[in-house]
Amino acid sequence: MPRLTPKVTDFWMVRSPEARRVRGEVEFSYDLPGRPESPWPTLPKRLTAISDDSLMDLLAEYNRWADHVGGQLFLQEIDERYGEEQLAELQAKSYAQVSGKSGTDASVTRAKALRDQDPEVEAARSELRETYARRKALQWLASVLDSNAKLLSREITRRVGRSELDVRAERHRT
Repeated sequence: MPRLTPKVTDFWMVRSPEARRVRGEVEFSYDLPGRPESPWPTLPKRLTAISDDSLMDLLAEYNRWADHVGGQLFLQEIDERYGEEQLAELQAKSYAQVSGKSGTDASVTRAKALRDQDPEVEAARSELRETYARRKALQWLASVLDSNAKLLSREITRRVGRSELDVRAERHRT
């Protein structure tokens, strides 16, 4: 598991009014999980070497981080949708401004090219790319947290199953 610095895990932000509004509504009825105070959890090289208590604590940390990242992903997806709508709106406005009266293919192609060179359209496209990148990074983080939490859960299940076998074996020995 790569080590992530707190700076890397704090790079997402809510930009769209819709995400801010939804965040307020969600927090009113359900508090979105804040960033855990603990550092990003890492798996030990040998799960079998750690105690049961440490294993449970580690699973709890993974779950706290998964809750936080999941909430941030939820808001980021809203931001991305807002960015797509903003870009489409700016493109339409710019196209309307630069398109000529003639309906020839050449003028349509030229108007689209000029639209795409509009500084506002370029800025919106750039911001949308950044939003997309943040969402993809959050999806990756959520996936890493989920797979590591599943691994910890399997180890706990293995230990519980093994301890039941040990108890049964001890009963038969006496």
